[in-house]
Amino acid sequence: VEGDFYVAVSAAVTKGQKVFVNNTTGVITGAAAGSTQSGATETDWFFATAAAKDEIAIISNWGNTQAIPASAG
Repeated sequence: VEGDFYVAVSAAVTKGQKVFVNNTTGVITGAAAGSTQSGATETDWFFATAAAKDEIAIISNWGNTQAIPASAG
């Protein structure tokens, strides 16, 4: 699935940061690609807009999702 989605953020994020999701709570945060965020998983999504704490940001993964080969069926 590729696209743009609106998400609520619990801390300020900057345009271009990668989207991390807390493995326990599902809270979405932003950080530099490849960084380690305790208890969170880096996704293939990035922040397309900046947002302050408790605001709405747009995340996107256009061009980041690899196609699944037909043979993987």
